[in-house]
Amino acid sequence: METLPNELRRAILTHLPISDLKSIRQTSKSWALLGQEYLLSPIFRTLPHRPDTLHLKGISSHPAFNHRIQVIHFNHGEVNEYSGRHNSYFLQYLMEAYEYFKQLTQKYLPTSCDEDTLTGIFAKLPNLTTLEVSLIRCPFTNSDPKVPDLLTNIWNFPSTRLLPRVATVERMTSILHAVSANSSALSITTISHDRLPFEFFFQNPKKMAVISSAFKNLTSLTLLLEYSDLPNDTHATQAFFNLAKCLRAASLLRDLSLRFQGRRKIDIAPLLATFAEDEFAFHDLSTLQLQGMITSETSLLDFLVRQKASLTKVTLGGEGVKAVR
Repeated sequence: METLPNELRRAILTHLPISDLKSIRQTSKSWALLGQEYLLSPIFRTLPHRPDTLHLKGISSHPAFNHRIQVIHFNHGEVNEYSGRHNSYFLQYLMEAYEYFKQLTQKYLPTSCDEDTLTGIFAKLPNLTTLEVSLIRCPFTNSDPKVPDLLTNIWNFPSTRLLPRVATVERMTSILHAVSANSSALSITTISHDRLPFEFFFQNPKKMAVISSAFKNLTSLTLLLEYSDLPNDTHATQAFFNLAKCLRAASLLRDLSLRFQGRRKIDIAPLLATFAEDEFAFHDLSTLQLQGMITSETSLLDFLVRQKASLTKVTLGGEGVKAVR
């Protein structure tokens, strides 16, 4: 084994489970050194009830591991306690376990996206390319002995997933501000958010200028926008204008998915009108998905024709996503 070339040994290491990796590193100094970087997955996942941002900060300061992180997945999922308390099994079987995770979430989640902290972390992760934010994926892991099966099962009911609109907007703003602050050294090519309140795009011009600059290197963007009639209808036109500004900044986009979630389909005419003013086109756009929205046939046709040079796949319509009440 010691005579194998390093390339072959690295190929072996990439396929080993963590337990076997730790064992093979104990066989010799050369295996220990080669296997060190494989101890850490290139995908870093945070959970709302753990101090994962502090853990990530430590990794970013470690010269042997900071180059390993390529993807950060922020899980900000929280239980909608109001809905949960109306379920008898929740009250009878889960309150004790839930209270344990609730206290940890209240301790760690509010500071998990501190802008200054993230700015410092991103600056030390040279290979970071992808940022994913989720409020839909279950924040409880079956591998945790403190998590009862029922607690993960109730997450299958959409009504049990909390959407703290203000906090969600603030966290996404901090993440993108941190990206923008490191734009000269960092190349974020993929961003996704599976439940972003639409009012995120109704922020003051100074903030939107910083946010839009975080889109400049994107090749893939996936957004599910949570639209609520009461806060969003009044400022929809300006929010669509700011959304268009961010999309224009992402001139390298190859894959774009925009979906709306609300009590009705959302008219995207203001968004398409903004692009029509100067006949804007994404020159590299290959796949496009638009769901949960409506517009006129003429406006949509005009937009799609301008993308014809590169567009190969279009997904339109669908029933959208049912509103969470």
